[in-house]
Amino acid sequence: MGTIARTTLMLAALAVAGLAGAADIPFATEDTISSDYFYHAAADADSDGDLDLFTSRSFGWLENVNGDGSSWTKHSITLDFGQVPHFTVADFDGDEDVDVVMLNENLFGDEVMLYENTGAGWFYAGTIGGGYTECLTNADVDGDGDPDVVYTVASQSTIGWIENSSDAGGFSWTPHIVTSASNLALWVEPADLNGDGDLDLVAAKGGASDVVWHENDGADPPGWIERSIATTYGDGERVAAGDVDDDGDTDLFVAGVGEIYWHENDGNDPPGWTQHPLTTVVNQPRLLVAVDLDGDSDADLVSLGWGDQTVRWHENTGGDGSAWTDRLLGANVNGRQLTLDDLDGDGDRDVVVSTWTSPTPRRLLWFENQTPPSGAVPNGGSVPGTPLAVQLLPSGQLSLTWSPSCLPDLDYAVYEGAIGDFESHKPAVCSTSGATLATIGPTLDDAYYLVVPRNALSEGSYGRDADGRERPASADACIGQSRQSCP
Repeated sequence: MGTIARTTLMLAALAVAGLAGAADIPFATEDTISSDYFYHAAADADSDGDLDLFTSRSFGWLENVNGDGSSWTKHSITLDFGQVPHFTVADFDGDEDVDVVMLNENLFGDEVMLYENTGAGWFYAGTIGGGYTECLTNADVDGDGDPDVVYTVASQSTIGWIENSSDAGGFSWTPHIVTSASNLALWVEPADLNGDGDLDLVAAKGGASDVVWHENDGADPPGWIERSIATTYGDGERVAAGDVDDDGDTDLFVAGVGEIYWHENDGNDPPGWTQHPLTTVVNQPRLLVAVDLDGDSDADLVSLGWGDQTVRWHENTGGDGSAWTDRLLGANVNGRQLTLDDLDGDGDRDVVVSTWTSPTPRRLLWFENQTPPSGAVPNGGSVPGTPLAVQLLPSGQLSLTWSPSCLPDLDYAVYEGAIGDFESHKPAVCSTSGATLATIGPTLDDAYYLVVPRNALSEGSYGRDADGRERPASADACIGQSRQSCP
């Protein structure tokens, strides 16, 4: 029998039959974080463990002062030029802080520029590309462990990527063209569509009716094979990727003029696709974000409507894409940018929107996910009470016992992971029916166990690691997370 790691355990909520469903997830009405911004991205700008917000038009970042979204302080980043319509943030040089790649829009030619975080601020570190980019994002295209830059230039029908070979000693960039026949592609989505472990690129051709994907052949640098997904969109612009039917492969959402569809991946290599209608309630959907918002292991969708100025959550109530429930989060929201970020640090995803000028001035809006939080079980330290105890039974099974959560949670889940890989935990039991004990049949020789309490809608903390940081939720969590510190 392998070693059992008695790790720090914390309270969380888990999904079980008979409890209130994820459809009850509440969202707050819009809260204006700040004004005069039309683009944003969330990242930990000051390395204090919470999410801040980088913003434009006047470029800078908003400090999340208390870590819970209750107070924001603006900091400017000095640029040698004016407007920044698009940017992307990541640790591009591997020194564990956040750098910025941005589009410099000017009269003398548009440039893609890098601003490095030196620890004393962000400073110009070079021009890495040119041309007006409608989409600017980052992803590890060549699979070497660092973020590359991915972009589209619709006026040139171009999709490209800029290879990042930088390190803490300096920056190095190499531009590559994926295609020059994208016919006004305004958006590109990196995703592994054929399950071979590398990132492919998906695009909707705004000047045609085609949705295509460019298969990454895994070479260094990658070669690309264009493959069709659909030819039925009159003016498709936006795509998003996620596992809609919970079968382990990546499906796609596509927005047309007055409808949203999802395309089912059949799991082959290359995959075949089956189109399914999702909704027609959104007028001119502008942006799509795929996310498992309610923690039930299938992809939901959040949309930003251009024509009807709405923000909506399309809940995958069927669990396999067979049924959807549209939920209006905000109206009169003339949105330009949409992201899902945990601004209040409670473990669940909030909706963040940057707007245009009409019908109101530019605003940066936050729709807080108010899923009731769960707490923590005793850990032998900061959470009082008797911590987890493990006993080997004659049958070879394990008996786990623990004291109740610090909050009045309804239930508990138990997760099992491999010692040495302390982010590998997966559900062993998703419900103990409220009991503070469980009998487990180990599936690993050397395992650790986490007890995570729950309420009807969410799970709480998985405990803290040796450095005092919150353990990450399981990639296969029983339900979504929303945690609260113990009293």
